[in-house]
Amino acid sequence: MKPIVSFCIPVYNNAEGAVKIVNSLLSSQDKLFEVVVSDDNSSDNVGELLSGIHDERFRYFRNEKNLGAHKNWEHSLELGRGEWLCLIMGRDMMQGQNITTLIERLIYAHENNITFLKDMGPERKGFSVSEGIDAMINF
Repeated sequence: MKPIVSFCIPVYNNAEGAVKIVNSLLSSQDKLFEVVVSDDNSSDNVGELLSGIHDERFRYFRNEKNLGAHKNWEHSLELGRGEWLCLIMGRDMMQGQNITTLIERLIYAHENNITFLKDMGPERKGFSVSEGIDAMINF
């Protein structure tokens, strides 16, 4: 089944951060998403640590050569197979328990032509939904 959301994580020499965010996302029981890591030919042990994760929702890719930050961001998004792509950077964090709510909101937004959904962060927990001109202003 095609995932609804792909969490796309570009990584470069941030093994600890990458493992932390991947494990946090995979702590969700939801099966409607995938986690994709694009390793930009890191020199740390990120590949070794991530290759030990065995979950059907997780895919790890290592670039043969360093693409640079922006191209690796784009590459991570290209690897995502979901209907929705969520770019997660090295210092970002999303709790696995929020994924089901995010997916429900994305489905709702799609069905009701809402064009902007924003994660309010761990302090305020939840998502902000905007539509029409308000969505453009928030974007």
